[in-house]
Amino acid sequence: MTKLKVQVQYCGYGKYYRGLKKWLEEQPDLADQIEIEGVEDRGVTGNFEIRIGPDRKLIHSKRTRGQGRAESTQERAVIAELIQDYIDENQ
Repeated sequence: MTKLKVQVQYCGYGKYYRGLKKWLEEQPDLADQIEIEGVEDRGVTGNFEIRIGPDRKLIHSKRTRGQGRAESTQERAVIAELIQDYIDENQ
């Protein structure tokens, strides 16, 4: 099975990216189904964007949707649910 690519684009929020990555990798339903990649912006952009799949579907955006940096368990659970929904819809 091909793993779903989860790309996190961030600017200066490396600790939040690493926290989200660790949390997602600890989720038993997702851990074996996803591959997480971090992309740090050059310069100041204010980005914390999460895109998934080959179509790079935007599921989370701090800058354009005001969704934050995925710090809370609640934010992370929503992200995990969106990832799982995408996997279920595209199998």
